[in-house]
Amino acid sequence: MPHPLSAHLPMAIGTAVARCGETDVTVVMPTSESDVVDVYSAMGRPDEDPHWADVWHGDVALATAMLEGGGGGGGGGGDAGSTIDVRGRSVINLGAGLGLAGVAAALAGASRVLMTDREPRALWCSLAAARANGLRGAAETLPASCGAPDGVALGPTPKALEPASPAASRCVVDAEIVDWFEPELAPTGFDVVLASDVLYTADAVDAIATLVLRLFSSRGGRAGRFVLADPPGRFPENHARFVRCMEDPGSIPGYAGEALITGASIERVDERIVECVNLVGETMAVKLSTYDITVPSRRARDGSASILSSRA
Repeated sequence: MPHPLSAHLPMAIGTAVARCGETDVTVVMPTSESDVVDVYSAMGRPDEDPHWADVWHGDVALATAMLEGGGGGGGGGGDAGSTIDVRGRSVINLGAGLGLAGVAAALAGASRVLMTDREPRALWCSLAAARANGLRGAAETLPASCGAPDGVALGPTPKALEPASPAASRCVVDAEIVDWFEPELAPTGFDVVLASDVLYTADAVDAIATLVLRLFSSRGGRAGRFVLADPPGRFPENHARFVRCMEDPGSIPGYAGEALITGASIERVDERIVECVNLVGETMAVKLSTYDITVPSRRARDGSASILSSRA
């Protein structure tokens, strides 16, 4: 993958296969996360997050739930994905990283998937993964809005990645830079929002809670579905904080969306723990939490408080 120091510090790219239930999904990724760390350090950004370059357990959980359950994808038919039916729906993947969850949504029958991340190189890998899985509706290049990271254009994803037989899905797959801390700039109107392993700091919790509400703000009062995959043992205090934010968005520090989200209804419709295995065979428990979120149309907002209810 090209960058300003490629001649001295190459960042090699390869493919790997993520096993998602009974379905194999190809990912395109740097062959070593340490190479990403070295490149960031050499460019004077030693604190830059390199973890987009790996497959996280939460991504495997989301992908499996869509492909093996109600998503209508690979096989199986178990109930692990019964609350994540994306067939015919528009999907946005927050913090997409290598794009495993977004690719799974496309393979499971989504009509459109938007991969989002703050790292253009991650988005390039996610589009490359879509191409490697035979998704003919995937964009071959990053949009102009992603620019040329560090002044070096990434170019189109390699045609050589395409499998011999294309996938049946005609899903349109695009990518876009989305900064969680600028929710007012994020695209809106999606049917399904996916996020995994995003609750790693208190600030990120507050930003994600605000952003999720914003993403459903232009659906004319129709409910949208938010699915969060989060290992409960990693940052339990952050998960608890997120639930509180869902209960009362107005309590989010610095939250400025009360006028926009007034009268929003947030209903937790499912919560379960699943065991997932990453690329190196490590098993971890992941909590899948599914919410139905309704943001009233502008005319219908009446000042009612946001509520959270749990379905027994």
